[in-house]
Amino acid sequence: MIFYCTILEKAGISESLIFGAISCCFVDLYRAKSAKLKGIRIGELSKIFNYSGKEFRIRNAFLNCNLFSIEKLKKFVVLLSKIDVLMKTKNIPKKILLENFLFLKRTV
Repeated sequence: MIFYCTILEKAGISESLIFGAISCCFVDLYRAKSAKLKGIRIGELSKIFNYSGKEFRIRNAFLNCNLFSIEKLKKFVVLLSKIDVLMKTKNIPKKILLENFLFLKRTV
């Protein structure tokens, strides 16, 4: 994954955009997993979180959320939130924060 981030950076895509895309995916997965556990269907979840025009995101999340436990997804979302705050408030290079998340993701 770090290799792909380097390629994206060379293409002029910032660490913030890469981080944002990763965060959105994990939030979608968490929402989908939570909804599945509560018996909420894709259409209902799309309305609750206003996925209008972006239904493919929640549909894909419903398909892939079984790869993770709800506990692991919650840990990822919490970690991503902490990194987001660090990116916005501290003078730590965004690339280092992003790479640390990609490494930590394997151990969480």
